[in-house]
Amino acid sequence: MTEDEVVWDSFGQPHRPERDYRGFGPFRFARAPYAAAVLRFASALAL
Repeated sequence: MTEDEVVWDSFGQPHRPERDYRGFGPFRFARAPYAAAVLRFASALAL
């Protein structure tokens, strides 16, 4: 995470460590809209 960006990478599955996720991602998001979406989701869960 930087001031401007959120990156999802280095995926893994702890219950299936033999699976290879190197081709999955990385996914990059602008930080401000990402943070807003997380807050909306968290608010929805609180209802």
